[in-house]
Amino acid sequence: MNRPLQAHLNLKYEDTATRALRVWRRASSCRFFESLLLIVLLMAPGLHAQSVAQTSGSLQDGANSDPAIVALASSFRSLWPALVQAYVQESGNPAPLSSFASSGLLTTQILHGAPFELFLSADKATVQRLSSAGKTQSEAHALAQGPLSIVWRGQDTPTLEQVGELRKAGQSINIAIANPRHAPYGIAAQQALQHAGLWPMPKGSLLSAENASQALQYVLHGAVELAIVPTTLLVGSNTVLKNYPIPHDYYEAVTHHLVVLNSAGEQAIALSLWLKTPQALAIMQRFGLSQTK
Repeated sequence: MNRPLQAHLNLKYEDTATRALRVWRRASSCRFFESLLLIVLLMAPGLHAQSVAQTSGSLQDGANSDPAIVALASSFRSLWPALVQAYVQESGNPAPLSSFASSGLLTTQILHGAPFELFLSADKATVQRLSSAGKTQSEAHALAQGPLSIVWRGQDTPTLEQVGELRKAGQSINIAIANPRHAPYGIAAQQALQHAGLWPMPKGSLLSAENASQALQYVLHGAVELAIVPTTLLVGSNTVLKNYPIPHDYYEAVTHHLVVLNSAGEQAIALSLWLKTPQALAIMQRFGLSQTK
């Protein structure tokens, strides 16, 4: 397995968002929360050291210089570092602190008061829930649409229809997808399986992951033969595993949305505006996302 990808998606730790929420619940004051949040973020995999160093200084310098705190659907894991690097270079602003989980889980955390400032979701329904609850200060902005791919551990990557034929022939094939109950890419994966006549899955043959990144980990580590994941997680990963794009008409388009939350400060608002620029959209397209129609 590609080492950078393994480090980037390591599951030894809980997602940063889950840890941040746990710390927040124990915090009795804003200053106490900031100190604990910094400790948690230091432990999180995939966090830029630059962000941590800047946060340490910003806690002393005041709110205007604090890095933005961003909640992101796990489908952004691979492309987010490229976006952050370009943003810092172009704006001179500090790199944001970033937490990844499923869109549904992050929405629940924000509804319970988790102190995120921006939310990049993999669907519109989750941000609409936040808007209805009075948690947002902007309308949801559709950023880009993301495709699905099959990741396969065998020699030749089969289509979903071929998977059905292999199973009819007696071959046991376990499949991992993100949990459709709280992950938009999981819903899309279920729709693709239904389109191919593979749903419902036989008992014991479907592994439901907490998010799309974890579904990819399952196939990378050999827990399943096949996973259905966002194509963005595969671009630039150099994984030796085979992958195959799933036709777009097998599932409803997965559209990523950006929303500014009530707690957003100047840095978060600046980042939200930059994410809508042609430069940011070009990076998203490089990772397989397409412009919304």
